[in-house]
Amino acid sequence: MRITVHSQILASAVLALAALATHPVMAQSRLNVPFSFVAAGKIYPAGAYTVTRDRNFGTVVLHGENGGVSSLANPSGDAKDNTKISLKFDRIGRFYYLRTMQAGQLVTPRLDSKIKETIPGPEVSLLER
Repeated sequence: MRITVHSQILASAVLALAALATHPVMAQSRLNVPFSFVAAGKIYPAGAYTVTRDRNFGTVVLHGENGGVSSLANPSGDAKDNTKISLKFDRIGRFYYLRTMQAGQLVTPRLDSKIKETIPGPEVSLLER
């Protein structure tokens, strides 16, 4: 009976470690955005933002003090060596619109496609870490 109890405790510990090992892998980095911008129809102020990638779910998340934006992303480039973190913006007049987010090999599709349809040839700004 004693061996069975120890075996059950050991089995439970092994399962807990396995659950932790399969938790979605997330990496994050901070970028300072020096201007306010529009994303997903909302205005975000200038400031520090965290860019997070989740390779298991294929998403990139941008999060700041006033909320955030998340988007499904497409893998691109070599997943092992790509550590690039970037935010790309379109500047139209005095307004910046979040164009794409990149975290490692995950790059979002164009987030401001409706803006592109209405105004051709916006100026592009890039922030990288």
